[in-house]
Amino acid sequence: MDFDFCLLDMHTNICKYKTTTNEDRERIISSYLKGKTVQEIASMLNLKDSTIHNIVRVYCTTGRIQRKKCGGNRSEVLNEEMKTSIKNWVDENCTISLKSLT
Repeated sequence: MDFDFCLLDMHTNICKYKTTTNEDRERIISSYLKGKTVQEIASMLNLKDSTIHNIVRVYCTTGRIQRKKCGGNRSEVLNEEMKTSIKNWVDENCTISLKSLT
């Protein structure tokens, strides 16, 4: 099994949470469809009941087994015309500062 364990780094306060691989998710759904209970699957894969329940719930409502991609959809601030203009300014004068561009 490939898990990131929740470790709290005292200096940076970064917490990596335990993640379930797509392979384990497929095992969970396969076992569930074969009639195993949430508790049986949880003890078999050493995961929390709530994790199994959530994966099964998502599968039953959406049909999705794979983990969703994290992050949002950030739109670009600059369009292609703006990018081209900035590149041209820098090409013309490579010593130009950001302050003088504004």
